[in-house]
Amino acid sequence: MEPAGFLSVVIEKVGKENLTSLVVLSLIMAVIYFLDRKNFQKEGVLLLRRTKKGLDFINRNAEKYRNFYIFFGYLGVFFSLGLVGIRFLFRNNKKDRLRATVLGSAFVAVLLIITAYFTQAPTFYHYVIFVTFWLGGITSAALIFLFWKVVTALFHPATVQPSVQLVLPLKTQKLPVFYVPLPYWVVAILTIVVVHEFAHALVARAHNIKVKSMGYGFFAVIPLGFAEPDEGQLKRSGIAKKLSVYAAGSMSNLFFAFIFFLLFILLGHVVGMVFQPSGVEYSFKVNNTYAYSIIPESGVLTAINGTPVMSIDDLINILEKLKPNQTVVLTINGQNYTVKLSQNPQNSSLPFIGLGGLKNRMVVKNNVKNLVGEKVPWVLIYLMKLLQWLVFLNLGIGIANLLPIRPLDGGLMLEEVMKKARREKTFYLIEKFALILLILNIILPLILKYLSASHII
Repeated sequence: MEPAGFLSVVIEKVGKENLTSLVVLSLIMAVIYFLDRKNFQKEGVLLLRRTKKGLDFINRNAEKYRNFYIFFGYLGVFFSLGLVGIRFLFRNNKKDRLRATVLGSAFVAVLLIITAYFTQAPTFYHYVIFVTFWLGGITSAALIFLFWKVVTALFHPATVQPSVQLVLPLKTQKLPVFYVPLPYWVVAILTIVVVHEFAHALVARAHNIKVKSMGYGFFAVIPLGFAEPDEGQLKRSGIAKKLSVYAAGSMSNLFFAFIFFLLFILLGHVVGMVFQPSGVEYSFKVNNTYAYSIIPESGVLTAINGTPVMSIDDLINILEKLKPNQTVVLTINGQNYTVKLSQNPQNSSLPFIGLGGLKNRMVVKNNVKNLVGEKVPWVLIYLMKLLQWLVFLNLGIGIANLLPIRPLDGGLMLEEVMKKARREKTFYLIEKFALILLILNIILPLILKYLSASHII
C-alpha cells in the first residue's frame, strides 16, 4: 500500500480530529522532553521530572497562612470521610469534635435542602447518598453511587449509560472515553494537576512535613504532576496530619470547581446581555424514533408547526402541548420535514422527537454587533465553555480520586483509618469491592450495549 493510501486508511479508522489530538499531544511531550531530557527519569511506564522550583513559594505561603491551610486540610477530611473523619481528627478533643460535627451536619442539611429545591422530587437514592456522605464522606458516597449504577444497569440494560469513563480529547463510541475538545482538555488537566499537587504540598508544609520536590511528567501523552512530601516524616506524623495531607488534593479540586462555577454564573449574565438564542442545535439523532430516517444527522431546529423555536425552553414548552404519534412539521436548517413524534423513553405519555446533544444556537445582539463587531463577543462563549469544563472535570476527578482504592487519596485515607481501628482485613475487602465496582462501571455498559445490539437481551 502506498504511503498516501495508508495515511487515508489511518485517518478513516482513527478519525481526523483524534489523529490531530494525538499528534499535537505527542509533539508537546516530545518538545518538553528533548529540551530537558537530562533531568527526566524513567520509572516504569512513566517519565518524571523532579524539581526544587516552587518549594520556596510553598514554604513561604505555608508559613504565612499556616492556620488556613491546616483548616483547609481538616475540611477536606470531612468532605472525604464525613463524621468518621471528624472522629479521627479530634480523638482527644471532645469540644472540637462536637463543634466540627455540628458544623458538618449543618452543611450537609443545607446541601440536602438545596438539592431538594432544584431536584423538586428527590428520590430514596438521593437521601441514601446524602446520609452516606454525612456519615462517611465522598469516599463512602462514591462507593454507593458505583453500586447503584451497577444494579441499575442490570435491571434496566436498555437505558444504561457509562458512569465511569476516561477523560480524553478522543472521540470514540467503542471505548469508555468521555470526549473533551483538545484545547479545553489541556487547560483543564493542567489546572487540575497544579491545584491538586500544590494543595498536598502546602498542607504538608503547614504541618511541618518537609516537601522534597515538586514535579511533572507523562504517562504516554497524558501529563502528570506530583508533590513529594518526606515519606519518613509523613509516616511518623499523627493520623490527623496524614489524613489532612491526603485530603487536601481532592479538596482543592472541589474548592476550585465551586470558584469556577461562580465565575461561570457571573459570566453567564454577561453573555445574556451580549447574545440571544436563535434556534436549538442538535448534534445527533436518537435511533428507533420515527424522525430518525427523515431529519438530517445534525442541524438547527427553528420551528415546529410554524411556531418559532428560539431556545430549548421554547422547545420544551411546545412539546408539552403535543402528544406521542402526533404528526408535526419541523423546520431544520431552513427546510421543512414532516415527522411523527415518538414516545419519550423516560415517560411514554410524553412526546419525543429524537434529537440529541441539544444546545441553544446563539447570535450576537444587533446593538452589540454595531458597537464591537461580531467576532469579539465570541471570546465570552469560549471562556464560558472553558469554565464549564473546569467545573465538570475538577468536580469529577476530585470525587474519583476519593474512591477507597490505593494509590488514590481516598484509598490511602481509608487505609490509615482502618489501621488505627485495627481493621486492616476489612479495608482490603472494601478496596477489592470498590475495584470490582469500578471495573464493572467501565465495562458493563459496553457489554450490555453489545448484547442489546446482538438482540441477546
